[in-house]
Order: sequence, then structure tokens, then C-alpha cells
Amino acid sequence: MMWMPFTPRWLVHHGRPGEARVTLATLRDLPVDHELIELEFLEIQAQSLFEKRTVAAQFPHLSEPTAWNTVKLQFVAIGSLFKTRPMFRRGSYIKTDFMLALRLTLVRSNCCDRDNVLSTVSA
Repeated sequence: MMWMPFTPRWLVHHGRPGEARVTLATLRDLPVDHELIELEFLEIQAQSLFEKRTVAAQFPHLSEPTAWNTVKLQFVAIGSLFKTRPMFRRGSYIKTDFMLALRLTLVRSNCCDRDNVLSTVSA
């Protein structure tokens, strides 16, 4: 697998909400304007906004969008992974985002039956 698609969470966090909605709709096999897609999208959007505001409050000196500040914030994010250890919790965002990307890749490539993929890969 040479290419992994962006997850809806990543797309929202990086200011690409239209693509996030399309990705969610593809993953859920629902129309983009479906109520469940809208609800999940709003949940992801709220989480992203919360994360951005939390980082801005905790690290106001890194708010200017420079390359060096971006690198520093990446180290902050990596450090928080080791402090909170979310990768070891069941249903963590890391696992969930990876599984969503994997599902989307398999479904888009048509290498597997959509229902089979979605039922065997649990988030």
C-alpha cells in the first residue's frame, strides 16, 4: 500500500472541511448531506477547535505560524503522546485514525468487499 488517504480528523484540523465531509461520507457509505455525516463532522470539528484552543492557551509564545514554532509544537505533541500514552488505550485516536485511513484505502481500491472490510476492521 503506497498511499494512505488523509483521515477526516486530519483534514478538519488542517482547514479542509469539504474534503473531510466527502471522506466521512465515503467511509460511512452515506450521502455527504446525510444527518449522521453532519453530526460526526461537527464532533470532529469541535474536537479540533478544542485542541487548537488548548495548545494556544498552554503555549501562547508559539502562536506565531513560523517553521520553528511548528517544529516545537510537533515536539510538544509527541511528548504528550508519551505522557498520556493514548496509543496504548483501547479506541485511541491514533488507532481510530489509522483504521479509518486503512478502511478508506481498501474501499477506494475496490480490492475487498466494502461490507467485509468495514465489519472485520474494528475501530
